[in-house]
Amino acid sequence: HGPDGELVALLDFDPLFSDGKVIGYTTAFKRKHIDATPHAEIGLTKFAVDRFREEGISVVTLGLSPLVDIEASGFAESSFWRSTFQRAYGSAWVNRSKFNLQGQAAFKRRFHGQEQPTYVAFRKGTLVEMLGLLRLVKAI
Repeated sequence: HGPDGELVALLDFDPLFSDGKVIGYTTAFKRKHIDATPHAEIGLTKFAVDRFREEGISVVTLGLSPLVDIEASGFAESSFWRSTFQRAYGSAWVNRSKFNLQGQAAFKRRFHGQEQPTYVAFRKGTLVEMLGLLRLVKAI
């Protein structure tokens, strides 16, 4: 809440379980008022992580950073899709008008956490599925 008591930012976490016990939390969504300072989300995230630590929670994830740091994986892959994803991540148009992929990654890196690569696999020739993935991450 801001100084006037109005809601400024909202951050929601989902629990992570192991053996029926909560071991951590992952960011479900975050929103801020259009007039709120850009630091509202950062401050709220830090506040939440500090509270989780006080409760003995050691695992907090901030979710995926779509299309960030895509390099050759060592697996069988399509150089076409890899270069397409790299171009989408670097595209000013995508970042400005579709989804701020670079801003999303920069926000998460401010917390100096451990980055974990995540891979997606599709059958060969599945253009429809790949386009669906791009729409899901709002890259197109």
